[in-house]
Amino acid sequence: AVATAATAATAPLTVLGAGALLVDKALNDDDDKIYKHKYNRSMEELAAILQRNLANVRIIAGLNADYYAKSMQVTKQAISNLETGRVKMSTQLGVTWTTVIQILAHGFPNNIPLQKTCNLLLYKLDDYSDEEISKFEEIISKIAKAKKAGVDDETLELLASFLPDIKDK
Repeated sequence: AVATAATAATAPLTVLGAGALLVDKALNDDDDKIYKHKYNRSMEELAAILQRNLANVRIIAGLNADYYAKSMQVTKQAISNLETGRVKMSTQLGVTWTTVIQILAHGFPNNIPLQKTCNLLLYKLDDYSDEEISKFEEIISKIAKAKKAGVDDETLELLASFLPDIKDK
């Protein structure tokens, strides 16, 4: 069955776990890390990376800003301010958006570009250098632009093949 925005919005909260880096960092102090990573970014750095990719995640999922606004119970302008960086994402808001992105990933399991993008943003950021993340962000941006232009799924999946593979979270 194909998931829709409606099923994404009603995904059970039990699918949300502490696997996301922001949630992990919020719940665990540095001496008691569950996950070991090559790079150890601060919550502020992770929130900034997440913020830079909010619009692209939305576009790759095939959603509009109105959907985000209704889901978050905020105005479309508030979404625009976050997506454009006019308002800085706090770490607390970053944790909230981590949850939204997890719901999107679970709601669209057959959208491979979305799956790979979410996997990177939620679980892999501490595994790559700033330079590598910058390159991945360029790929994510290209996928979003192609999706917006109506490029077929096969081509979008080909673009997504340049993102890290999805592994166990």
